[in-house]
Amino acid sequence: MYNCSDGYFGSFLVCTFLLALFLALAKRRHELLYDNVSRLCRQSLYQYRPGMLDGLIHAAALAAVIGYSLYTVSQNHSVYFVGTVPLVAFGIFRYRYLIYHRRLGGSPETALLGDRPLYLTVLCWVLSSLIIIYT
Repeated sequence: MYNCSDGYFGSFLVCTFLLALFLALAKRRHELLYDNVSRLCRQSLYQYRPGMLDGLIHAAALAAVIGYSLYTVSQNHSVYFVGTVPLVAFGIFRYRYLIYHRRLGGSPETALLGDRPLYLTVLCWVLSSLIIIYT
C-alpha cells in the first residue's frame, strides 16, 4: 500500500490532476465556443473568455508534461521509464492540436478513437510502460 507522503504516490496524483485539468479546460473551451446548447443552459460559461482558457490550456499542457517527467524520475522507477516522456509529450500536444484545429476538445474519447496518431501514441505508451515495468 502506498503512503501519501511517499514521493511516488504524490507525483502520481499530481500527474493525474494536471491531465484532468487539461482535459477539463479543453472541454470548457469547446462548450464556450462551439456548443450552443451548453452556452444557453450554463450560466457559468459567461465567466470565461476564450483567451483566458487558451492560456490556461497551454499552461496545463506544459505542467502535465513536466509533472509526468518528474514522476518518471521518482525513486521507484526504472531508469528506462524516462524514455516514455516523449510519447506523453507528443500525446498531450497532439490532443492540443486537435482542440484547436479539429474542434475535438469537447470529447476526449472521440479524439482518442478518431485520431490515428493519438491512438497509436497511447498504445505505444501503454506497451512500453508495461515492458519497462515488468522486465
